[in-house]
Amino acid sequence: TKAPDFSITGDGIELFGEFRPTWRADGSRLSYRSGLCVTSSIPVQPTPGEFVFKPLFSGEQPSGACTWDWGPTPALADQILYSANTGGSSIYRIKEGGTPPGTKVHTFSELDHQILLDLQWLPDGSGFLYSFPDLAYEFGNIFRYDFATRRVTQLTDFKDTYARAFDVSPDGGWIVFERARKWNDDKEVDLWIMRIDGSNARLLVRGGLAPSWR
Repeated sequence: TKAPDFSITGDGIELFGEFRPTWRADGSRLSYRSGLCVTSSIPVQPTPGEFVFKPLFSGEQPSGACTWDWGPTPALADQILYSANTGGSSIYRIKEGGTPPGTKVHTFSELDHQILLDLQWLPDGSGFLYSFPDLAYEFGNIFRYDFATRRVTQLTDFKDTYARAFDVSPDGGWIVFERARKWNDDKEVDLWIMRIDGSNARLLVRGGLAPSWR
């Protein structure tokens, strides 16, 4: 049997593939998105050769759901935080498999079609962190939201660089994050580390990407 001929040129097909893999807290599933921010999940051990596509949400896919995170504790394992562009740009909370939009938690911009660079629960489930560029896309910073107080705290104060992808240490004490010259370019990116309150920020690694704590 001869397969059809095909060719690969340049950098391939833009937005084709799977991006931003995210674990469920109990390790049973992985979620990911397409280049167009359509999210789905797969079991950790799918049947070999079987195509699996299970949407993360029921019903119509929410617009702009490019960042999301599963709850970090057993009690929150089926809870999802995600960003969406419905009536402004906001972060919502929904049960896994639920029909969007769910419960609006925080509006990070009154303008439509604004994006987050990253979004993660805090390890104890008390709140979450997100990174967000300014409206002119000249810089980006990390913010903290606490459920109990509904208060947002800005943790970094960059004016010419971007805090992008980040990860929180398992004990909730530290954040490691990308500090980049451009919001959408992987050149000139370093990894920085700081305490969970934004203090003691310092360079960790030059030329690093996609940090992840063990």
